[in-house]
Amino acid sequence: MAVLERLHLPQAAPGQAVAPPRRLLTYAPALLITVVVAVQLVNVTGYPAIDDDEGTYLAQAWALRQGSLAHYTYWYDHPPVGWLQIGAFSWIPELLFRDGLAVAAGRFIMPLVTGISALLLWIIARRLRFSPLAAGAAVLLFTLSPIALTLQRQLYLDNIAVPWVLGAYALALSPSRHLGHHVASGVCAAIAVLTKETMLLAVLPVAYTMWRTADPHTRTFSLAGLGSGLVLTGALYPLYALLKGELLPGPDHVSLWDAVRFQLSDRPPSGNMFVSGTGANELLTAWLATDPVIVVGGALSVVAGMAFSRLRPVALGGMILMVVGMRPSGYLPAMYIIGLLPFFAICAAGIAETLLRTAARALGRLPLPLRALPLVLRLRRLRPWFLAATVVAAAGAVLAVWLPGQARVLTVDANADRRAALEFFRGAVAEPQGVKVLVDDALWLDLRNSGFDPVWFYKADLDSAVRKELPGGWRDFDYVISSGIMRQDAARLPTVRDTLTHSTPLTGFGEGYARIEIRRVYGG
Repeated sequence: MAVLERLHLPQAAPGQAVAPPRRLLTYAPALLITVVVAVQLVNVTGYPAIDDDEGTYLAQAWALRQGSLAHYTYWYDHPPVGWLQIGAFSWIPELLFRDGLAVAAGRFIMPLVTGISALLLWIIARRLRFSPLAAGAAVLLFTLSPIALTLQRQLYLDNIAVPWVLGAYALALSPSRHLGHHVASGVCAAIAVLTKETMLLAVLPVAYTMWRTADPHTRTFSLAGLGSGLVLTGALYPLYALLKGELLPGPDHVSLWDAVRFQLSDRPPSGNMFVSGTGANELLTAWLATDPVIVVGGALSVVAGMAFSRLRPVALGGMILMVVGMRPSGYLPAMYIIGLLPFFAICAAGIAETLLRTAARALGRLPLPLRALPLVLRLRRLRPWFLAATVVAAAGAVLAVWLPGQARVLTVDANADRRAALEFFRGAVAEPQGVKVLVDDALWLDLRNSGFDPVWFYKADLDSAVRKELPGGWRDFDYVISSGIMRQDAARLPTVRDTLTHSTPLTGFGEGYARIEIRRVYGG
């Protein structure tokens, strides 16, 4: 208790020197963010393996800079606000890293995003009356766990949305209770949803947070400000679809309605998370194998946090995400846990601090004769040391579990085979102009920038505009760069299946699902 209290010294009087602990507290967020960004930058291009979704979002960001919402027909699969933000910064890695994989270079944006999220998490924790030590622990849990190091460096819309979610909470918890902050909170919540739709679940408790923290006399105005910021900003997306004539289904055009229906009901369910063999169970198993500390500890902390008044606003957000994610009838994407990480981290740090404070008070309330025993040298005086030893022991135990996963993230190059395949293909085809290549989106932008005519394999069958440009089907392709996701989905994509069937491998890199093959199409 005393160790924590020592970090809450009063402010120095004007003209008086600031005490070192207070100075340390002032610079603590900057030091934390520096450490977080530095660690996130280590091997950012090497691990994890580049995902097709990352390539899609980066290619769409590139298309925005060319004046289009997407590099193919935009079908409202996600609002474009996410890749608009990626595009605003993607020119920086493109300028600095010209020869590597485009998606790997694009990942240099993500440590900046994580740093902003970490700073907002610190602000939220402090506004929830966390001690600096507990707030710092929440930031480290959120950013340095193996699952965070793995997923937060990927170009996922979930990562781009998290700072907006945290911004909404931070503004709702603003101690000034200014109406402008509450309107801004609604705007942040709307941008989070327009970045990734599933974040609607995470921002719903912002209204409860504001109801609790707003002045009772102006609570109605605060909630109205929150609602207006959320609704008016969020309405821009359906308004765009309406003005384009693409709000409702119709002949020969995509629609927002069809896209929403696909996301909510047409995607195959992932099954029961706790039944072996389902897609959801495989995801849970992978999450637990990567980081059991944050997954198990965070989930339990969210449940426990519902019992504590100061943690309940944040715990409610985590609880909603957990309950919806566990639905057997819903689709569970691999990156879903990204939205849960800040809630896990805050609740875990808050519960740990509560337990420590409770233990410290219990030590202080021991009977006087026991506290006075020479053997224990007055347990009241040992209370700070007990707290420090407990914190160090807990940190050591967590670090012991994390180290193998962290070492893998920071040292393994999972993209070496893809990089080698790209270099081989560029060298093997001397004249790229007009060479049509069937490829996944992880390499689409690389080939486009090298002068080739790449076709994202999904669009060869699912985009009517692309099908019109491929009257010969598989015969219109010269090469295929085959990846695991292409081979996995080829059975339901006739053009992709036929192109793979009528091609022969020139060379390959890697093994199993991760294998990348350069294949020459024959008979075209």
